[in-house]
Parts: sequence; structure tokens; C-alpha cells
Amino acid sequence: MLTHPDLSHVLDMSAAPQEDKPLLVRRLLEILNRHGRATELPHRVVVDQARYFSNRLDDPQLFDRELAGYLLVTYRASPPGRNG
Repeated sequence: MLTHPDLSHVLDMSAAPQEDKPLLVRRLLEILNRHGRATELPHRVVVDQARYFSNRLDDPQLFDRELAGYLLVTYRASPPGRNG
């Protein structure tokens, strides 16, 4: 799926158990980062519900600053457990 630079992909993880999502997203971001370093693809990665990862923005395995291209989306600016 990642070998087709002319296509966009959406991975809907809404059916995954809530407690599994952070680990699933972490693994996916690690794979995308490795692939991005090797191929310069994907150019953009959109992470919805980014509040679950906002306390880990400095983790290069999640968000590789040299690759850039991340769009983090959330309706709540603080991580879960803070301010509601």
C-alpha cells in the first residue's frame, strides 16, 4: 500500500478497542517513519485525536522532525486527564 505514491490512504481505527489505539498508532508511526526515511514517502501524515500523543511530540520514533509532514488534529488541546 505504501509503494503507490499517487494514492492517499486512510486507516480508520475507530473499531479498535480504545486501550489498544495508542500502541497501534505508535507502531504505525514507527513504520511510516522508517518507510519515509527509506523512500521519502509518505509526504504527509495526519494524526486525528492527537491529544493522546501531545505529551510525546519530542519522541523521534513517533514524530521524526527531519521528515516533518505531520498534521496533528484534536478537538481538545490538552492530553487526556488534564482539564477534563
